[in-house]
Amino acid sequence: MSSTLAPVCILLAFVAAGYCLSCTNCVNKDGTTCSGDAVTCPADQVCAALLISKITAGKNDIKEFASFCAPKQECDVSGSISFPPSSKKIFASSCCSTDKCTPATPTLPDNKDQPNGVTCPTCISDSSKCIDEGNMQCTGSEDMCFAGKTTETSSPVEVRGCASKSACDIASKSQESIFKHLNITANSPCTSGSTKEVTGETNKATTEATKGTINEVTNKATTKDTKEAINEVTNKATTKDTKEAINEVTNKATTVTTNGAFQHHQEFLLPVAIASALITFMFFRIK
Repeated sequence: MSSTLAPVCILLAFVAAGYCLSCTNCVNKDGTTCSGDAVTCPADQVCAALLISKITAGKNDIKEFASFCAPKQECDVSGSISFPPSSKKIFASSCCSTDKCTPATPTLPDNKDQPNGVTCPTCISDSSKCIDEGNMQCTGSEDMCFAGKTTETSSPVEVRGCASKSACDIASKSQESIFKHLNITANSPCTSGSTKEVTGETNKATTEATKGTINEVTNKATTKDTKEAINEVTNKATTKDTKEAINEVTNKATTVTTNGAFQHHQEFLLPVAIASALITFMFFRIK
C-alpha cells in the first residue's frame, strides 16, 4: 500500500496543498506503546496515537495502544462506549503532523460510573437482529444511545448501549481508524436516550410527588375551617391593639403560605398562628 500511495502523493503535492506523511503503523493489545514499520498515509491525514481502556464488570482494566494514519477530525478526541454484559471502552487520541513523527501518549478521561439519569435500549446478539432486552443506565458523559457491532470475537456481535456524544460524532464522520481499532462499527447514527430525574435533594424538590404534597398542605391551610377559626378569634378581639396583633399574625401566616414556606413543618404553621392569636387575645382581656 505504501508503494502504491507514494506516486499519488507526489502528484497531489503539485496540484493541491495537501501532502502525504509517513507514520508508524502498529498495535499493542496489552500496553501503552507499540513499534512497527512506517506507512505512507493518504493525503491530508496525520500520524495518530490511540489509547484504549477496556473495562469489564467495573474491573479488569486492560490498556490497548495503536499508532496509525488518521483524518484530522479524529485528533485529540476522547469518549467512551458501554454495552452488555457490563463492558466499557474508554478511548483518547493524539496526533502530530510531521513526517515520521511520534504523537504524545493520549490521556484517557476518568471512568465515571455514576448514573447520569439517561437510559438506553440494550441487547447483545450473534445474529443480524438485536432484540431489545430492556434498558441500561448510562453513566458519566454517555448520554447517547448506540447501535452497532463489535468484532472482539471471530464473528461480529450486534450490540446496543450507551455512548458519549464525542464517540457518536466520530462514528458519524468516519469508521476507518478510531472505530476500527475499537473493534466497533456503528449501524446508524446515535439517538438521544430517555432522561429520568437523578436522585438528589434538588431534584426531589421539583418532582410531581413533592409538588403534590405542597399543594395538598397549601389547600388544607386555606380550608373553610381554618379561615373560620382565624375570623372567630379576630371577631372576639375587643381592643385595637389586640386586632392589630391578630392581623399581624394572620398576615404573616398568609405570606408564609404564599411564599411556599410549607417546605418545613407545614402541618404546624397555621395552628401556631391561631394559638399565638388566642394567647394575645386572652392577655389583653385579662389586662
